[in-house]
Amino acid sequence: MATRPLGETEFEETTIERLKRLGYDYLHAQELFQRGERDSLHEVVLYGRLEAFLKKAYPTIPEHEIKRLAQVLATPDGVKLINRNMHFHQMLTKGLEFTYEVNDETYTPHVFPIDWEHPENNDFLVVNQLPIEGRMSRRPDIVIYINGLPLIVFELKNPNNEQATVYDAYTQIQNYTYDIS
Repeated sequence: MATRPLGETEFEETTIERLKRLGYDYLHAQELFQRGERDSLHEVVLYGRLEAFLKKAYPTIPEHEIKRLAQVLATPDGVKLINRNMHFHQMLTKGLEFTYEVNDETYTPHVFPIDWEHPENNDFLVVNQLPIEGRMSRRPDIVIYINGLPLIVFELKNPNNEQATVYDAYTQIQNYTYDIS
């Protein structure tokens, strides 16, 4: 009995299964809305997950400051996309000094949005078919979240289509960048 060639949908499902075996949690994009983890098509950061990580990692920071810290991490400075990406990369890899006050005392802990030393402390999530609104509506195949931050986008092409190329996927990612940034 001949097996049917792997199509793009099956390739997506196989990719998700591989990530689940590596320890990633999985949700279809619709489930994010149903669970209340996402309430806007314009927002891609999962603030509940980011705040939960920050509370656990930095328990001495007051809750209202955790919300402000999450905002700082989710909205890096920069007029142009390249500048925002560079600033975000710096926060991811080197952390940042976060200043807050409690009872007229100032605190400035060095915080990281990812626990690089203890990866098991992070929240890994794979989401497929995530609708995003910007200049235009887009729906990347797979988005990888770490602690509620969308860090990786997979644009899959049918592995059996000889016309599909890496360049096609790259071009599609570039279009997403323009259309939703």
